[in-house]
Amino acid sequence: MPQRAPEEPTDFDFPSPTIDRPRHGEGDGTQAVLPVDPARAALEGAAEALRYAPRKLLGRGGMGEVRLCKDDWIGREVAMKTLLPTHGRGKDARERFLREARVQGQLEHPSIVPVYDLGVREGGEVYFTMKCLRGHTLRQVLKDLAAGDERALATYTRHKLLGIFAAVCLAVDFAHARGVLHRDLKPANIMIGDFGEVYVLDWGIARVRGAPEPEHSLDVAVSGPGATQDGRIVGTLGYMAPEQARGKRELVDVRSDVYALGVILFEILALEPLHPRSEDPVEMLLSMARGLAGNRPSERCPGRDVPPELDEICVRATALDPANRYPSARALHEAVERYLAGDRDVALRRSLADKHAAAAGHAAERALAGAGDMGARKDALHEAGRALALDPSNEAALAVVARVLKEPPREVPAAVRDKLDDEESRDLFGRLLFVGTAQCVASLAFLALALARGTSHLGTVLGCVGLMLFASATKFLMYWRRTLAASAWYGSFVLTAVAWIVAGRMLIPLLITPFFLGLNTIGFALQSSTRRRRVLVALGVLSIVGCFLIEPLGLVSPSYVVRGDTVELIMPATGLGFQDSLIVMAASLILGTGGTSLLVGRSRLAQRKAQEQARVLTWQLEALLPDRARTLAFASEAAAAGGMDGAAARHA
Repeated sequence: MPQRAPEEPTDFDFPSPTIDRPRHGEGDGTQAVLPVDPARAALEGAAEALRYAPRKLLGRGGMGEVRLCKDDWIGREVAMKTLLPTHGRGKDARERFLREARVQGQLEHPSIVPVYDLGVREGGEVYFTMKCLRGHTLRQVLKDLAAGDERALATYTRHKLLGIFAAVCLAVDFAHARGVLHRDLKPANIMIGDFGEVYVLDWGIARVRGAPEPEHSLDVAVSGPGATQDGRIVGTLGYMAPEQARGKRELVDVRSDVYALGVILFEILALEPLHPRSEDPVEMLLSMARGLAGNRPSERCPGRDVPPELDEICVRATALDPANRYPSARALHEAVERYLAGDRDVALRRSLADKHAAAAGHAAERALAGAGDMGARKDALHEAGRALALDPSNEAALAVVARVLKEPPREVPAAVRDKLDDEESRDLFGRLLFVGTAQCVASLAFLALALARGTSHLGTVLGCVGLMLFASATKFLMYWRRTLAASAWYGSFVLTAVAWIVAGRMLIPLLITPFFLGLNTIGFALQSSTRRRRVLVALGVLSIVGCFLIEPLGLVSPSYVVRGDTVELIMPATGLGFQDSLIVMAASLILGTGGTSLLVGRSRLAQRKAQEQARVLTWQLEALLPDRARTLAFASEAAAAGGMDGAAARHA
């Protein structure tokens, strides 16, 4: 069994189909193509060899080739088609070649290439000449579009391609009106001229009403369950109608060409063939004979954004049953023209919108009930958006949008949560730099003052300053490395707490130390996650309790003495003096209170800003919705609230 490429026509003898048009003289008012009888054609070469000067080869097919020639008699360039030498002596090939020339020559239409001359050259070579076309085939255009060619994308918009397709439908309908079936319609047989011309090519296997067809050898036999063993098929794999692939001779009519046109329209919209290509012709024949599900371009290629009207046109044109297709190529043309003219199928769009709105309503119920909250919420908004795209006035979809936007989700979406975490981290790193710098400056200032005034406890001062600087270094390290590791976070807290306990031993521990330990705990807790916040609060409480226990337990020397009803504070022997100590204490309290207040204030401002943004967003979304949608949303909220109140009352 010979193997064919999918784009090559598969030619078989095909019995005469019944054309669903009146014959000439039966009231149709058209002139049918005359039956071709090659046996009666007397072709004699005269001086053709002197008339046509060959230029170059334009193309070659399975049986013939086309060359560019100069018609010296008229002074124009023409395309000359001749049989290949391997077929030129065969009777069947010559008969088919002559049929093509006569059929094409009698179909005088702006979108059918005119035939100029038919004859035999001196060597007995049969030829015919026709208009020389300049342009690109639709197959090449679609290939360039699928490859993303910028020039093709800019030149061949969907609107322009649909206009070309509509012109092809009219040309095919013209042929049908004259009793001719093309039977090999495909993008490769559609030429787009450089100046907007559209031509339907290759009428070599066309079927003429009332004319006998020449016998052809069977190239591929149809086999498999349900196949017609004695049938013979003609056409191109991937484009022929199912009844052609099954060999149902009595069913092949104008609707078979309509099917091929529907396949071409599918390829225009999806930029991929309806029937997947295969190297096995029998496999493709069986696939086409059974029909193919999924003939909606929007489902095959959702990224192409195919309108529902064109979807439905494709579905009907490529229906498996010919009775369900468009009755004629003109009817298919009119459907496409209605779309191009902006005559949208309002009923279809509203029907599709209602389906999406119903799906949105079900998803919204699941979301608001708490079952799969975020996924269902996303589905509800997605379906509602599709419904509103089809019908902007769809009340059910608007109500879903209003309800979903008015009722916040029970959980924060992962994308939102990640964005908030990133913003919080950036803000927190800024605070770490601020606090670390303040601690470092305060520690160095205290050390400078102690050294300038002199101190008898230089080791204690250096230990306190060292701990403070080390705590500042941990904050700088977290800032530079952009890390908030738990070990560094807790380490910085403990170092700061110990540093304040040591500092308090020099500056009235009973007053200074608990205060700053509290500020330290508040500052770290405000900037921590919920889990870390609990740990830090516990550590802060333990540090304050420890501050009050270390003296009664005898771990350090006392800093106060109780005399009757009086408590006497003992100033540590730092050598700073009472006034200097008071200055240090005042400065420390001011810095600690001011710094903590600034951190708390920034947190409150950030919270306020977030609340304002959320409220403004809600207000803007409400403004986008029509009054009717807002009314429906408020009614839904009231009903939900009433249901909750009733349930609470029943429970009570």
